[in-house]
Amino acid sequence: MKQSLEQQLIDKCKELEIELNISEDEIWMDLTTNHVFGTNGENWEHCIVPDEHDWHSDQRINGKTGKRYNYKTEYNATIKIMLDAINTLQEGER
Repeated sequence: MKQSLEQQLIDKCKELEIELNISEDEIWMDLTTNHVFGTNGENWEHCIVPDEHDWHSDQRINGKTGKRYNYKTEYNATIKIMLDAINTLQEGER
């Protein structure tokens, strides 16, 4: 059985001892080890799930496509960003 993206993130964070906080509108990861994320050079990574207003405000990407806002799609895209960030872990100062 295929795991949901959310469960993949939960499992990966548990495996790597990354503190994870998931809410309806944001995902926050905090490293408890002596590593940093290559994405920002910090021991934390934070991502906000776009709401419908934010999504429609981005006319460059979404305004001209005729796509409709879908929370689940945006939520999963945010989780993918966080999973990608985990792949950038490197030794660093805490």
